Amino acid sequence: MVFFLFIKSVFNVSLKLNVARCHEVLFFKMQSVKIKIVVIGSSAVGKTSLLNACVRNVKSEYKPFDNVSTMNVLMNDGDIEYNMELWDTKSVDYYKIIEEMQNDSFSIALICYSVMDLKSFQDVKKRWIPILRKNSPRTHLMIIGTKIDLRNDKVSLLRLDRIQNQKPISVEDGYLYSRNENSIFHECSAVDEIGIDDLFQKIIQIYKNPPEPKKCSCSVS
Repeated sequence: MVFFLFIKSVFNVSLKLNVARCHEVLFFKMQSVKIKIVVIGSSAVGKTSLLNACVRNVKSEYKPFDNVSTMNVLMNDGDIEYNMELWDTKSVDYYKIIEEMQNDSFSIALICYSVMDLKSFQDVKKRWIPILRKNSPRTHLMIIGTKIDLRNDKVSLLRLDRIQNQKPISVEDGYLYSRNENSIFHECSAVDEIGIDDLFQKIIQIYKNPPEPKKCSCSVS
């Protein structure tokens, strides 16, 4: 009889513990973080293609950015769910979006240039960085070199050399400039989907360890 009561007591304790664990699992709520991500850059550098590649990589069904200006992507990292609010600026007023970014709790600007277009790289330095520093100084910056698949394309290299007398922008040039601006550097190809997988991971790392913003010391042209 004593043995039976002992077994019953152990069973009741075990049952209560299992119920408590189930209760914890059922009522566990993952922490949610919203990050606004705006893609900025000169025309024809591949901003929309980059966004489409990013979304296509994590969503089986999606509407291409050719038809919309914003889209949300959910990414889980441990016990945190990141709500990535992606913005394309081709069909909207980017000045207005940049000013609105200042009011967001956490925002990142993906400043794009084509590695095959020196002018677009110069625009990053002379136009986009100054605009962002002046109008949205709290926004974190990520400088992205696009179309890296064309670095090995013979036709593109020949056209760049003969017509424009230029060479592709090197990884070193992009990295050194980004480091000087206290910004994260990244390169990718939307066509070959090179560098697409780890783009969101870099964005999450910026959220976890944000670099110190650099103050604007130049005029906006």
